[in-house]
This record gives sequence, C-alpha cells and structure tokens, in this order.
Amino acid sequence: MTKKKIKKYVDVQRPEVVARYNEGIREVDKCDHLISLYRIFIRSKKWTLRLITHGIDIAAVNSWIEYKKEAKSFGLHEKKS
Repeated sequence: MTKKKIKKYVDVQRPEVVARYNEGIREVDKCDHLISLYRIFIRSKKWTLRLITHGIDIAAVNSWIEYKKEAKSFGLHEKKS
C-alpha cells in the first residue's frame, strides 16, 4: 500500500529555523504596516532622498515600538480602576 491510500496524518516536528522566521516576520510585518500609515511622502526621482526618508520612517517606527514595549514593562499606560 502506498501512503496516499492509508490517509493517515503524520506529525512532523517544525524545524527551528522556521519557528524563528515566523517569529521575526511578525515584527517586520508590523513595522511595514506602521510605515505605510505614516510614510513621509516626497516627490523626487533621486534615490538618495527616498532612501533618507525611508530611513527616517524606519527609525521613527522602531522608536515607537520600543517605547511601547518599555512603557508596558514599566506599567505606564495601565488603567487604574
């Protein structure tokens, strides 16, 4: 009998590299989403200006993400009842 005829589910252990990739891609997707919301728009054909503004966008978004993590760890934005 071939394995297709048995129709049995087989558990396969996920490789560590896949787990790390999935963990890291969430942060990249979040960063890309936030950059798309608050992008600096510049009308220029020069790639250097686009690169500089993209670097500023990345720095601002990463700073915001780090601020949110630090504020959560210090309990700054918790509602007090």
